[in-house]
Amino acid sequence: MRRVSAAVAIAITVAIGACGGSTGSGSAAPRIRSLPSDLVPSKVLDLTVAQEDVHEALNQVTRTYLDATSVYSFRSADLLQATLQLSRFITASKYTSTKFQQTLVAQIGSTSPTQVQVGDRTVYLTAGNQQRIAVWFRGRYMFVLATREDFPQPRTLLRNLLEVHPA
Repeated sequence: MRRVSAAVAIAITVAIGACGGSTGSGSAAPRIRSLPSDLVPSKVLDLTVAQEDVHEALNQVTRTYLDATSVYSFRSADLLQATLQLSRFITASKYTSTKFQQTLVAQIGSTSPTQVQVGDRTVYLTAGNQQRIAVWFRGRYMFVLATREDFPQPRTLLRNLLEVHPA
């Protein structure tokens, strides 16, 4: 299960590093820190939430526009139902630019993203290998929620996680 979370972190972080539209100066991966574990509740929709250790995976990334990232797993018993990658952009990136955000989102998932409004938040929906993916932005933070294709409450989980407000 940890390998799945690490693979998600690597894929998204590499996509962020490859993204154009910023200053061109990504930060070296060893400087990427973990975000505090208490940013995400320990229980959501009867799912147990745990912060995953992805340091080894991130050490393989040579350039990125992130200064911190964490991956959280959502499990029912031992079954991984979803992951959330919460990432913070370096201040030199153009994280507020719609073009920057859309370029990132286009590199996540295997389908063209669809933009929807959930409350006052713009959320991009796409899909991956047997998973649904939702991406949204809040200030310097990007959230990437991946749920199993057969998970019965993807929208409810998304609505709950839209309430997460990093400092």
